[in-house]
Amino acid sequence: MKESVQVFKNDSYNDWKIYPRSVVTSPDGEQVAYVVHKDNKTRVIMNDHAGPAYAGILAGTPVFSYDSKHLAYSAKKTNNSWVMVLDGKEGRAYDVISSPIFSTDSRHSAYIVKNQNRFCIVLDGKEGPYFAGISKTSIPSFSPDNKHFIYVALDENNRMHLVVDQKIISSAELIAFPSYSPDARQLVYVQKIKDKYFLVINNKPSQGPGYESINYLAYSPDSKYVIYLATKNAKSYLVKDGVEYGPYDNVGVPVIISPDSKRVVYVAKKKNEYLLIENGVVIQKSLSPFQNIMLSRNSKRFVYSYKMKDKHIIVVDNKRSKEYDGITPPAMSLDSKHVVYKARKGNKHMFVFDGIEGPLFDEIGEAILSNDSRHYAYAAKDNNLWKVVVDGKSGPAFPFVIHPMFSPDSSHIAYMALDSDVKGKYVFVVDHKKGKETFDGFLEMTPIVFDSPSSFKTIAITRGPCFALVKMEIR
Repeated sequence: MKESVQVFKNDSYNDWKIYPRSVVTSPDGEQVAYVVHKDNKTRVIMNDHAGPAYAGILAGTPVFSYDSKHLAYSAKKTNNSWVMVLDGKEGRAYDVISSPIFSTDSRHSAYIVKNQNRFCIVLDGKEGPYFAGISKTSIPSFSPDNKHFIYVALDENNRMHLVVDQKIISSAELIAFPSYSPDARQLVYVQKIKDKYFLVINNKPSQGPGYESINYLAYSPDSKYVIYLATKNAKSYLVKDGVEYGPYDNVGVPVIISPDSKRVVYVAKKKNEYLLIENGVVIQKSLSPFQNIMLSRNSKRFVYSYKMKDKHIIVVDNKRSKEYDGITPPAMSLDSKHVVYKARKGNKHMFVFDGIEGPLFDEIGEAILSNDSRHYAYAAKDNNLWKVVVDGKSGPAFPFVIHPMFSPDSSHIAYMALDSDVKGKYVFVVDHKKGKETFDGFLEMTPIVFDSPSSFKTIAITRGPCFALVKMEIR
């Protein structure tokens, strides 16, 4: 193993305190940004560059773009006005500014502003129309192809307006759940007209008398149909392409749609029974709710769990597991051939891989599966020591381990560990072998990022404290 460490030094601000919850790393794993404060002043530091001092930085910022090339944060000036700082440049000042939103292609940004009790969206630095308010229940968002931006606004009479690309395209007493189909060709939302709720697709309301409520929308992955949950005569229905399934006393969310869009699975309650339903047909009944419903990537395999008396049972392709004291949501390999889940027996925990029970531990983390679908791994605690278990075999014991990760070609396992030989220091571990460099810590929410089958990187904490970009080559 060859390790390289690039320390981001900010000696001029060593006496400034870090807001721990402000620390964020870029998606590519190479940059870190955070907020520091001293004497009623705050500033954002990215790597080894410090931004200007402000009276405050909005919680939840700074924010990196998806491609890691842009950084934005909302800053409060000494005159109590707020500005958006994007790539180090201040925008116009406002009374209030929200946190920024980036498009997934990182080419666009947007945020909500308030000026003189009026609200608008600033999209790519340009103001849209002002309104009395922006709906809090319909989050502003970009379309899947990043070509459009949608939100719901309110006027002084609380009438709602659907705004697309800064232009009002529809107005009603209520507008909710606006979203685009996965192919971005259809815009769907719910509209209230004369006390009835209608589904609207590309500005065309659905036919019929409408419903008492509509409270859930989901598009099929192939964009060919939309499903929603509706209420009529105090009964619940699942509606798919205008066809009602029901009535039920209640329908749970989320509704699961298979990747090939051919299977729709949901849970409904009727009288005292819970019904597991696929494409409108009841396939299982239970006195307790069904949970952990999952369809495989190839859309052929079906997993769910339920509780019977005090025991939990998981069903994989109609085959019941043993009874356990607890079960967590399962994971499935990319090739859809393997199912792994965490199960509890008394105070002990284990993973069950394709129906075969692994060893029992005092505590275990989440399972990860390799890209080639041939391996699985997890962190496990036993006798106050942690180890990473790969394919049922335990690695060396450490006081603590974090972020096990397979390489893209599935040939290596890497993770960080609290060194058992040097007190208070952390090391990288690759294929259960320790690296030579030691660190003061790692960021809990920042995993290892592989950029090739034999190299990875992450942000670590070094003496100072300072942040450092650490790169590892596996030899």
